[in-house]
This record gives sequence, structure tokens and C-alpha cells, in this order.
Amino acid sequence: MNRTLIYRKTKSSFIDVLEKNLANKCLAKNSEKFVIERGQRMAVYANEFIGADIYTNGILERENITDLLLVLETIGIDLKESMALDIGANIGNHTIEFAKFFGHVEAYEPNPHTYKLLDFNCSYRENINCHNFGCGDKDESLTLYEHPFNNGASSTHREDLNKNYNKLEIKISRIDSFLNQFRNVKLIKIDVESMEHQVILGAVNTIIKHKPVIAFEQNVKEFTEPYNETKTIDFLRTLGYEMFWLKNQTTQIPWIFRRIKNIYQLFFGYIQKREIISNNKVPPGSHNMIFAVHKDNLKDIEEQNI
Repeated sequence: MNRTLIYRKTKSSFIDVLEKNLANKCLAKNSEKFVIERGQRMAVYANEFIGADIYTNGILERENITDLLLVLETIGIDLKESMALDIGANIGNHTIEFAKFFGHVEAYEPNPHTYKLLDFNCSYRENINCHNFGCGDKDESLTLYEHPFNNGASSTHREDLNKNYNKLEIKISRIDSFLNQFRNVKLIKIDVESMEHQVILGAVNTIIKHKPVIAFEQNVKEFTEPYNETKTIDFLRTLGYEMFWLKNQTTQIPWIFRRIKNIYQLFFGYIQKREIISNNKVPPGSHNMIFAVHKDNLKDIEEQNI
């Protein structure tokens, strides 16, 4: 005789079932391709922005990384003989891609939880060193507010008091403290949620000595007076750097036209035109990646264009 211990019903909408089945099929289809493309497996946070993007696209910000590598190639950098510094490495998405091309990569991530994933992901590569501290303009300890669902948005300043942030004590060090350990640094990538200026101030001697390409984010809020552009960009220009950025990245189109464009792309696909340009001033807006190139590295290109 059967005895029922628990009996309950669950309900799912047609959209929920369709979404789940499509997601499972896409992930199953792409998982092998992504591992081959990456060259290794990748550990991520489940149910989190960066992890979701890597699940679905294989590599986060794939086109930005490709643009950056093309900039380095265009100015004639020998990557195999060079070192890259990945400041704000998160779980290692960019770090691992850099390690495929650069002779050596130093990766810095202050969040102790995220660092465990970074260290695991980078353990497949012999040319990466990982460090569990952040970078700034002085040696100190700060409070990191850990974002509840987007770890890449964790920050040392809390803007949204309504979110339930986890507080972590993190260590900050100056990049210049390790200047004697660096050899031929040709890339510094910075993703530190509005601490770019402090990182650069703490790395100024490294920048002056090696003249690396510096790839960094800028938020629309940072384009404010009294700065000509932003505090970070203005300072880099005093060091002899020229700014390059993705054309039309900050152009906004009305909501209805964006939806029409998305529907068209869903059925017909799309070709994205990407043009990295320079002008007198970086246009105000949120830039996922600005490329700062020292003028000494542009001389050969300028001579070719004469």
C-alpha cells in the first residue's frame, strides 16, 4: 500500500518552459565550442551578470578585447616579449585572453571571494601571477561594498543605499611599489569602478618608464567641470598620451528604435562596424574602454601616413 508523504503541484508558464528549454539547448550546444575557444574551462559565479555573459557568449567583452589587441598590433608591440598588468581582474576573463598573447601577465583582484575563482581559472596558465589586493595611489585598507548580483560593479563607494551590500575589508597597494619587478610592461588594463585616477597616480613611475597602452573605463558622471575631459584623461594627456575610443559608442537612440533594431537582429543577424578613433576631445558619455597610447608609440604610424 502506497503512503503519500508530500503532495504538491508546481506551475510554469509557457514562456518559462520555452525560455528554460532554449537556454539549456543553447548552453549544451555552445559549451564545448567555448571551452575549445578559451583553451580551458572557466569557473564563474552562477546567477550573476559576468557569469551569465560567459555562459552565453563564451568570452565577456569579446570585441573590446579584440579591439585592444588590434591597437597593440597596429602600433607594433611585440606581445610575446611584453608584460601586461590586469588591474581589476575579477575572475580572469580578460587575464586569460591576455595570457594567450603576452609573455607574462600580472593580475590584481582585491575581493577575496572573487580572487578564489581568479586563482583557479589562472592556474591553467603558467605565465600568470595573481595577487589578492587592489591598486591605488597609496598603501591602505578600504571597505569594498560587494554588489549582490553583479560582482563587477562592487566598489569602495556605495551609491545605492537600498541594496544589501556585503562589506569586505580589502588591501590596496601602489603599482610603483613593484616597479623593479616589472619587465617591458606594454599594457595596463584598468577596471576598478571609478578608481582609475588613483590607480594611475600610484603607477605613474611605471607608466613613465614603460609607456604602456592603458585601457580603462570612464563613466558619464566623470565628465564634469573643472576638467577639460575627465580627471583621469586630463592627467594622462600631461604624460604624453593620446586617447582613442570606439566611434559612436556613446550615441543614444530612442527606445522604440532600439527595440525595432533588436527584433531585426534576432531574425537577420547583424554586422557591427567598429572604428577606433581619436579627436581633440573624448566625447562625454560612458565608455567601456578608452585606449590611451603614448605619442612615442604613434610616431611610426604618423610617418606612414605622411
